[in-house]
Amino acid sequence: MSPRARPEVGELLERAVATLAPAGKRGRALVKVRTWSEGERFVRAVKRLGLFWGAGVLAAIIPPHWPWLSLCVLIGPIAAYLTWSQPGTVQAGELECPNCGHAVALEEQPEHWPAAARCTACRDVFTLELEAARSPAGGR
Repeated sequence: MSPRARPEVGELLERAVATLAPAGKRGRALVKVRTWSEGERFVRAVKRLGLFWGAGVLAAIIPPHWPWLSLCVLIGPIAAYLTWSQPGTVQAGELECPNCGHAVALEEQPEHWPAAARCTACRDVFTLELEAARSPAGGR
């Protein structure tokens, strides 16, 4: 195992992914992934919670008051939990479509694998899967 098992806080990593088209065509690409530490994840979650609860206070002005305030108060913790549960984000970038070879703009998205992207040229939706890390010790 490498001396640095976990990435540095907020470090951008390049990860190799396999691009798989529904027609069976395969490709390879590199994507940049930003990892979040526990502290950063917590801060992001609290900001998201504050955003919804602040919107709830402002929404209390709009009649009828209780549904807007209730929605913001209930959705805030859900949004905060979903934000906290993200280990990182896949940064925006460009990939090559495995089906037609055109450049595809990848939007920033939560780091969940497999991910999906849509080619604007052939309208094909293809998946991105992390390639298995190869061990230098021969697979052990």
